[in-house]
Amino acid sequence: MTSAAGLASYYSSREMVEGPIGEVNASPESEEKLVPTICSFCAIGCGFKARVKDGELVGQEPWYDNPINQGGQCSKGQASIQEAKNEKRIKHPLKKVDGEWQRVTWDEALTEISNQLQDYREESGPDSVYWMGSAKMSNEESYMFRKLAAFWGTNNVDHQARICHSTTVAGLANTWGYGAQTNHSNDIQNTDCAFFIGSNAAECHPALMKNVLKAKENGAKVVVADPRRTKTASKADLYVPFRSGTDVPLLMYVLKRAIESDSYDKKMVEERTYGFAALQEAVKDYDLETVHNITGTPKDKLKELAEVLISNSGSAGPMTLIYSMGSTQHSNGAQNTRLYCILQLVLGNAATPGGGVNALRGHDNVQGATDMCILSHTLPAYYGLSESAWKHWCRVWDVDYDWMKSRFENQELMGKPGFTVARWFEGVLKDPEEIDQPNNLRAIFVWGHSLNSVSEMVREKKALDEIDLAVVVDPYPSAAAALSDRDNNLYVLPAATRFESEGSVTNSGRQQQWRFKPVDPYYNSKTDKEIMIELAKKLGFGDKFTKNIDGDWTELPEDITREINKGARTIQMSGGTPEILKGHMKNAGDFDTTTLRAEGGPYDGDYWGKPWPCWNEDHPGTPILYRNDIPVSEGGHDVRVRWGPESPDKQSIEEGLNDQMKDIVEPVSKELANQTMLSGQNGHDQLTERYNNNHWAYDLETDYKQAVENNLVPSGRGRARIYVWSWANDGGDGVPVHREPINSPEPGLIEEWPTYEDLDNQYRVKTEFKSAQQERKNDSEDYPFVLTTGRVVEHMGGGGATRQEWWLVERSPEVYVEINPSDANDLDIENDDWVWVKSKEGKAKVKAKVTPRPMEGLVFIPYHWFGYFQGEDRTDEYPEGSVPYGIGEPANGVTNYGYAWTTQMQETKAGLCSVEKASDQSAPGEKGFSWDEENNRIG
Repeated sequence: MTSAAGLASYYSSREMVEGPIGEVNASPESEEKLVPTICSFCAIGCGFKARVKDGELVGQEPWYDNPINQGGQCSKGQASIQEAKNEKRIKHPLKKVDGEWQRVTWDEALTEISNQLQDYREESGPDSVYWMGSAKMSNEESYMFRKLAAFWGTNNVDHQARICHSTTVAGLANTWGYGAQTNHSNDIQNTDCAFFIGSNAAECHPALMKNVLKAKENGAKVVVADPRRTKTASKADLYVPFRSGTDVPLLMYVLKRAIESDSYDKKMVEERTYGFAALQEAVKDYDLETVHNITGTPKDKLKELAEVLISNSGSAGPMTLIYSMGSTQHSNGAQNTRLYCILQLVLGNAATPGGGVNALRGHDNVQGATDMCILSHTLPAYYGLSESAWKHWCRVWDVDYDWMKSRFENQELMGKPGFTVARWFEGVLKDPEEIDQPNNLRAIFVWGHSLNSVSEMVREKKALDEIDLAVVVDPYPSAAAALSDRDNNLYVLPAATRFESEGSVTNSGRQQQWRFKPVDPYYNSKTDKEIMIELAKKLGFGDKFTKNIDGDWTELPEDITREINKGARTIQMSGGTPEILKGHMKNAGDFDTTTLRAEGGPYDGDYWGKPWPCWNEDHPGTPILYRNDIPVSEGGHDVRVRWGPESPDKQSIEEGLNDQMKDIVEPVSKELANQTMLSGQNGHDQLTERYNNNHWAYDLETDYKQAVENNLVPSGRGRARIYVWSWANDGGDGVPVHREPINSPEPGLIEEWPTYEDLDNQYRVKTEFKSAQQERKNDSEDYPFVLTTGRVVEHMGGGGATRQEWWLVERSPEVYVEINPSDANDLDIENDDWVWVKSKEGKAKVKAKVTPRPMEGLVFIPYHWFGYFQGEDRTDEYPEGSVPYGIGEPANGVTNYGYAWTTQMQETKAGLCSVEKASDQSAPGEKGFSWDEENNRIG
């Protein structure tokens, strides 16, 4: 019997036998091969090697040469093999008929599904189908999924990034150009101060912590600001508690102190930013007393926080800022992420090794899936939905633009953002006149997505019950198969796992890694690529969909990668060819584990994974965004000119710099002058300038070598925006302002710090902000606790895979609610009592964990569970043999209504709830965690 706790020592004890990458690495005694692959859980991108014998997975080994993790893995990574080799998987296509699951063939399933889709298209238009994609797909599969929705004729397509880091993209991109992490996880070793806010990396991104601890060994300070005293906080030199949803006043106080004491980086501010005067005025509202009253942070802690951050920044630093979903899942999440950028700019920590803003993404390829834009408001690589963008991608896809137009209901809908993952259910439940498309949604694909990760699950269940057709594509049935009460027209199609498919993935640091395929698909599963191609054929556009694929299935991922290389000009993935990415994997030992740059070997000078922007095959990649003190040819960069070369007062661009580009990448400065920064509240590139083949983002022929040789950045050299004039003009905030959560525990603060005005049409549906806040302003009388959600180290996302892996369930068997001892004492609640957590939106019956980790008045629930819902047992709805080992209530059955003004991010980090001891001290159902000797093994 081997538990997850013992896996690390077990794997480390075996001798590694190295050989050609992707080929048999055999020792005479084992005749096994070791296939390098990338962990399929968090976004750090750890590598390991799968042990394969006779076409079967038999184990896994550390990959010591992988420069990102050097062989180390967390408990999830160590248990990875159970994701693929597991009897709980869906083995054949299934459909529900009169309440019973029936086995069907692949051809039967795809034919029946496609026939219904064509009927819905004829009766209700292409926008009646919703395509919910996945961050678990490779770059190639993500790209194909967005392409599939486009060829079908809809922008009703989205994925997990909407509800995890969409406010990162909006905030960062509108500050300095790109909506991605500026540095990489290994670079944290270079910092003098690691500041965590909204991140519990010790549990959510464990591999990153080794870099933090190395920096700490070298004298760096660790500061953690969080409403919970997390495991990350246990390593902190300074822990600062604050009320969830009050990041802005907390950091505006730090900036106020820095500005008033003249302790900021004047050179950085004067030479590389725009709008500092607006910040100087704004910080005046955040004095010590005001911030203390809003945040609940003790005054001495506020002073100490400001002192430590300021004294370890700029010439005395640098400081790096690390955040994740604790920062993003708020109605003002984009203002949080913008403020992090502003803090680093003003304190002089931006665009430098050991500094920057490290946005830790969730899933293994959520950065890549976002780059490929499984998103309702843009085409791949953030081109937006303008006519120019569509024409660009039609050229890449080699299809006629007029044919593409004909696939849509009309040209207006072709350019209109679709429903988001966060509120897809409104497309089913709202009356047609209440949504911004002709008809309701009638069919949904839930493709590698856990519905229990979406808030307002009671409404989500209602939509799933009412929609005409639901198709789940997943290795496991996931919550989508068991949430609904529907008896018919529910299909589950078995997808291959990451062990059974091949392609590239992009981690948080924008590094692309090639994931080799250790084994062929188990059971009767198919890869996502194959399912999409077969479906496209059934829907009548297969030839056009695969026009640039040569038909050789062994080369299929590579052909798709090359199409991405050709078209993704805005983020420049041209240099990350499949041959180079595979070569990096083969020569992993050549790359330094701090800089991630190759020192010798065939890829000498390259940065690991060719982090984008990578202008061509000779370019090394850009490991640190916006760093302008080294040549572009060595990975140098600058603030991207996304919003035109001039601000309203004509001060956003360095005088003359972009004119130098004119003769090299014509006509950068002229064309960008006609470019608009964003469309409404979407917060992403919406390139609406007239179509011109010579524009740097549309030119499919140039390799940009002449520009790079002349130390010019094709995307321009601009200024970072402290003041975002376009948001200010659109009803938002030019400079970050504190706005109370929509569900605030402080009704007295709502009048002074209200949320945004309602939006009548945000992603095809009305979104209420101020009216919802006013309606709920006294809800804290009935729901006195602030509710926040998050992750534990053993599970991932909705837990659809990890709760099927026995080693992980053994370590983390059940859901719980953390409650402070003082609050528990007031409610007569003891540890392990069954309690009801209730809100306006729903309820959950979970066990109490009485602990001082949360602040008084705060409760925390990990959101990985499903199987029970609203106190009822749903396990009988799963297909036979697929009920997860770990069963529990989903936290999102309780989370509140609340969304972000910029991106419709769900506000799941600052809700309201009540907690009461359950009168019935038993589980909601008979099933749940129980020890079974037979289950404690592989497959």
